[in-house]
Parts: sequence; structure tokens; C-alpha cells
Amino acid sequence: MRQEIKDQVHLGNETLTVEHLSELDNIINSLESVLKSVRTQTEALEQEIQAKNKKISACNSEIAELKKLLSGFQYYFDNPSYKERTGIYKYGASKTASGDLKKVMDLTRKKYQDDIIYLSIHLNATNDSKQTYISGMYVFYRNNNPSTNTGYYKNYNVSERSRLSSLLLQETNKSTKFAQNASTPRVGDFSVLRENNLVSALAEVGFMNNPNDLKLVVQDSVREDAAYGMLKGIVAYFNK
Repeated sequence: MRQEIKDQVHLGNETLTVEHLSELDNIINSLESVLKSVRTQTEALEQEIQAKNKKISACNSEIAELKKLLSGFQYYFDNPSYKERTGIYKYGASKTASGDLKKVMDLTRKKYQDDIIYLSIHLNATNDSKQTYISGMYVFYRNNNPSTNTGYYKNYNVSERSRLSSLLLQETNKSTKFAQNASTPRVGDFSVLRENNLVSALAEVGFMNNPNDLKLVVQDSVREDAAYGMLKGIVAYFNK
């Protein structure tokens, strides 16, 4: 192009020299470089926005799913004494946990296994009106292959449930003075253990229909001793 330009070019009252044109070319080249950089940055930002929008969409879908799962419990929030199965607690085929409850239990194991435990505390009894041959602390946990409701759910953390139960029994046997001490925890298909997926145990503190146990459990000091043993068991569990 420059080869076709003579020494001077007249534009209105201004005179552009070859030197001026060279300077303008440099400015144009510089602007084109800036524009190219801006385009590259814009494309990168657009890609980042698209990626974030996908994450936002995924989060919104997850939030919607969690709200749906939460709504399955709503009837029980509104009617805490209701004892029948509805919403998320409706049985699936062959008395298995519903699909939504399985999702909640899978999520519970994924999110809360390391930080939260569930402990249900009771006083025990047999079917006899009075008995003296069974006494003391019993601790239960549910595994993935109990004798009843075998197909209900299969993703419990059995090793940690067993470890928690063993520590609870070990420490409460030390802190209480019942006539008998169970040496190992037992497997039990109790609903409070079956229908949650935290690391869980159920502790039975003496037998109400054993007169000797009953004399003990009515005493504040004995209940405090049992609670102290459970506390030590929990501390030992988290100090793994």
C-alpha cells in the first residue's frame, strides 16, 4: 500500500507524510493487539460464566431435590405424635425403605458420619411380670443383615456402629454395679436404629421388672453413673 503512496498525501488542509502513516499503522496494530486480547479475555469470561451457570443450575437442582425430600417428613413435623407410615416413611416393596428415604440415609452417611452420633437411651424389661435372672446394661446396634426387615436398607456403617456400641457397653459396665454385665453388644432391629443412618446405638439401663435393678435405677446416683459411662464411651469413640 505504501508503495503506491507518494511523498505526501493531502487531506483537507492537513498533509500526511509517510512517517505519519507509519505511526498510524503502529497505533492500529497496537489497537488490534488490544482488541485481540480483549476478545480472548471475553471468551474466557464467557466460558467461566457458562461453567458457573452450570454449577448454579446443579445447585438449584440439588436444592429442589432436598426440598422435595424434606417435604416427605412434613406430616410428622406437623403431627409429631402420628405413628403410622406416610410420606417418606411409606414402605417400598417387601417392606424396604422408600426410594426417597434411602436417598436421605445415603446423604446422612456421606455428610455426617464423622461428626454426629445417635444414642437412644431406655430402661429394659422382659415379658415376665417379675424376673431376677437377667440384669444390667445392654447395648444394641443394627447391622446390614438383621434377622428381621432384612431388605430394609443395606448401607449402614456397621463397623462404626459396632465400635460405638462396644465402647458404650465397656464404659457403662465400669461405671455401674448391676448384678450382671453383658460382655458384647447385640444386634437389634429397632426402628430408631433402622430408620436413621448416623452411627447409632441403643442403650438399655437395667431391667424394670427385675426388683434389684429397679432399686438401683430409681436412684439419681445410679442413673448419673450410667450417664457418665455413656459419656466416657462417646469420648472414647471420637478419640479414635
